[in-house]
Amino acid sequence: LEGNKVVMAINKNPLWDINVEMGAGKTAFDLSNFSINSLKLKGGALLFKIKLGIPKRTTTVSIETGFAAINLVVPDSVPCRIIVDGGLYIKDFDNFNKQPDGSYISGDYENSAQRIDIKLKGGFCAFEVSHY
Repeated sequence: LEGNKVVMAINKNPLWDINVEMGAGKTAFDLSNFSINSLKLKGGALLFKIKLGIPKRTTTVSIETGFAAINLVVPDSVPCRIIVDGGLYIKDFDNFNKQPDGSYISGDYENSAQRIDIKLKGGFCAFEVSHY
């Protein structure tokens, strides 16, 4: 703990389930070198910057917020699906196609063994998903 800042290192070997709950704050996660099974983020007024790596199978990202700016960066080679529920959103989904059910997908999502599922539920959010 450095003032109001937490710096944390985790082991690269396990398959991780990460849960973060905060009232208000800012987080920056570079998880590109880790195997993530699930990432759950919950809070009020938040700024999230998250970079994910290539999953072993399906990585599930669940974000529930009130007022937030969320920047999620995913590997270009991994197909993704985004589901947005409720609230007012400013969306910027780089290289995603809107589906008849209202979700957004990239790549060959249906036929891929490795993929990322993203679910966003919240109040007023600026939500950006881009590829690297």
